[in-house]
Amino acid sequence: MKLSPIFKKCRDAAYSLAGASAIFYIVATPYNAHRIRENHVDVKDFPNTEVAAAVFTGGYNRVKVGLDIYAKDSVGALHISGAQSPMDSILGKAGYTQDDFSGDIETDNAQNTQENAEAIAAWIIDENLEDIVLITSSYHAQRAKRELKKALGAEAGGVNIMCHIVGNHLDFPNYYLYPKDIYRGSYGPGLLIIKDWAQEQVKTLLPSDP
Repeated sequence: MKLSPIFKKCRDAAYSLAGASAIFYIVATPYNAHRIRENHVDVKDFPNTEVAAAVFTGGYNRVKVGLDIYAKDSVGALHISGAQSPMDSILGKAGYTQDDFSGDIETDNAQNTQENAEAIAAWIIDENLEDIVLITSSYHAQRAKRELKKALGAEAGGVNIMCHIVGNHLDFPNYYLYPKDIYRGSYGPGLLIIKDWAQEQVKTLLPSDP
């Protein structure tokens, strides 16, 4: 059966799009993984009690990693933000008791990233902390950092914010197996900035309360 010219053009366009997408995926994925990895600091293997750590609760065993780091005295203080369970339960699930730690563990009942950032910012200011490591996942790190800076406000300039990224999704071949984490981490923050800007523009168009 002879194909129509229009069908041939659509087929060729689909093939071209598929080929371009494959090339983009192969080339861009490791580059984006590298961009996210630049925000990563590994604090598991060296003690630095002058640095505090804060966990943005969520996936990829973030709480367990934070407790592991704190138990090794790799950081001097730990805040678990968004802990919705009693501390004994949290520690028990990770295989710890309070006796395994040299200091207390701060918690709060934050429900989302913005509340996480506000609670951690208050803790940083109260404790006069200068170096903080955010323990979170690859796709969430840049947003968490941005929200914390926003919550710190004028105090942000005096705080060195680092990220310890949980999981090995930034290593070959894992960044090809978990592209969602790579591309959300690379472009998600930019989309959120656009979303925030659009919301502010809409607010200016709405009538203000008398």
